[in-house]
Amino acid sequence: EINSLIDELIATKKEVIATIEKVDSAVEYDVLHKRYIQYMEYEDIGDCYGKDYGWATTTHGRALKSVQNILDKK
Repeated sequence: EINSLIDELIATKKEVIATIEKVDSAVEYDVLHKRYIQYMEYEDIGDCYGKDYGWATTTHGRALKSVQNILDKK
């Protein structure tokens, strides 16, 4: 049973990555990748760009809207 759950988790992660890769904006893609694949905190994401927490969360919000648009087109 645990192997089945692991397989399901891996499949879900691959689906998330595939969806993130469809985001047009390189910055939005990078923020999503850093947050959901690399598990970085918003403060650290902002630091990568010389920006602050607020910038990271705002950009993340825009990126999620882009993802929602991608999902809506499916």
